[in-house]
Amino acid sequence: MNGRHRRRVVAGLLVLLTVQVGLVSPASAAVPGLEIAPPATSASNSAEFKSATASCPAGKVVVGTGARINGGGGDVVLDEVVPREGSVFVGAYEDEDGTTANWSVTAFAVCANRPSGYIITNAISTTAVRFETELSATCPTGRRALGGGAQITGGLGEVSIDDVFPGETSSHTKGFADQTGNAGAWSITAFAICASDPGGLQVVFPQNSSVPGSPTSSFEFQQCPAGKRLISTGWDFINSLGQVLITGSVPNTNATLVTAHEYDDGYNADWRATTIAVCAFA
Repeated sequence: MNGRHRRRVVAGLLVLLTVQVGLVSPASAAVPGLEIAPPATSASNSAEFKSATASCPAGKVVVGTGARINGGGGDVVLDEVVPREGSVFVGAYEDEDGTTANWSVTAFAVCANRPSGYIITNAISTTAVRFETELSATCPTGRRALGGGAQITGGLGEVSIDDVFPGETSSHTKGFADQTGNAGAWSITAFAICASDPGGLQVVFPQNSSVPGSPTSSFEFQQCPAGKRLISTGWDFINSLGQVLITGSVPNTNATLVTAHEYDDGYNADWRATTIAVCAFA
């Protein structure tokens, strides 16, 4: 499909401020068996929707998620990052203008031995014609959020995921319709991956800033504190108002990488992208 718009790649630039949430416990309290499963990537072509599923090894469960859009020139909208007990499902649509470029999606699953109290919860918004909506999936009492996910229903490339933000006991998500709006009704689902506190759990998020109108692009890892491993990834756009697309939230052994695209026809407002790493002893 032919695209009317090109987009400028903009990724958040890390600054020095780092916020850490969580209590540090002895290293003996751990997430045993922690590993990143082999990523799964869809076919690379110009079909308007693609998906991929990354699966944990037998006997392990998903504790964290990740996703990446490969190619597409910024004309591809991440539609879903869905944690399941043994896998992570990722789906994306071309936007309403489409693209003739080949592109693909990659799903990432961070896996571990089943933690005590393990459960995946979700919260689903109402279905309506709207510009934005947000909600959180909450963990049961006494359990912590290890990671999160989100799913748009009815967006079909015209609604983007603005954040997947795991907190201490919940995971927040927000969706925005694109700048031309979405005439159809849509909803968003938030997911929280929950378990008893594994010890030393921290949510680490440095503040990143974009420069309005900047043609530059960059991407940075957010490291976990020394001695800790990455459990899950997330991101949060501030003041994006549907003008910024997430293109990658990628887990590594002890770091995460977030990338984003901004519309090329102008967004003359300051916005910030926050890279989120959930870390623990392992």
